[in-house]
Amino acid sequence: MQDTEDIRGVRGRCTRASTAKRRWHTVVVFLVLLICVSIQTVFSPVAAQSAEEEVGRRYSVMAAFLYNFLMFIEWPASPAFEEGPVLIGVLGENPFGEATAAIEQKTLGGREIEFRFFPAVENLRPTQILFVSKEFSNRMSEISRAVGETPILTVGESETFTRDGGVIRFYQTPGSDKLQVEINQTAAQRIGFQIRSQLLRLASVVEYPVSNGKYPGKDTMLRP
Repeated sequence: MQDTEDIRGVRGRCTRASTAKRRWHTVVVFLVLLICVSIQTVFSPVAAQSAEEEVGRRYSVMAAFLYNFLMFIEWPASPAFEEGPVLIGVLGENPFGEATAAIEQKTLGGREIEFRFFPAVENLRPTQILFVSKEFSNRMSEISRAVGETPILTVGESETFTRDGGVIRFYQTPGSDKLQVEINQTAAQRIGFQIRSQLLRLASVVEYPVSNGKYPGKDTMLRP
């Protein structure tokens, strides 16, 4: 009887320890995301920075956000993403510079993280995240048709990106150097993304309608 109680006690402590560990991991990840937001205030435009340095800093923060999106968003099941590295795609010119190499040194759930670069829409392949550079910001209808029903988190920075069907948009308000995030919840829910409340609280959430005419049938998916 004593042995049974001891075993139950050990199991109880292990369960509590496991739960505490998961909660602590969530707290740590959330703090990383908060750092991505707060670190922007360290680099004030008052400091001696060239325009080129300021742009580089902004895209480094964006790259850090892309990494955090992987931890704060749950993707729907898809055969395209069952195995292999976690992929972050960039359509157009790479604006992130050396920040991509830093992120590729990290892992997610034991899987490596890799960036893939696509010079044109017709070159697109399945990636968990697709950052749409400014040069392709006016081609969202074409991008949506190419992506089809592949659960890809589209991210951009053009003013109408979320209105045009994109899921997440980076933006800055006039007079502020702080990078902010806008999430089109309608587009996210349509694709099947589950976004954690911690990220939603840090973002500006909008619900722009998504035109069904911009998407092909469910049997259309990007091929690896």
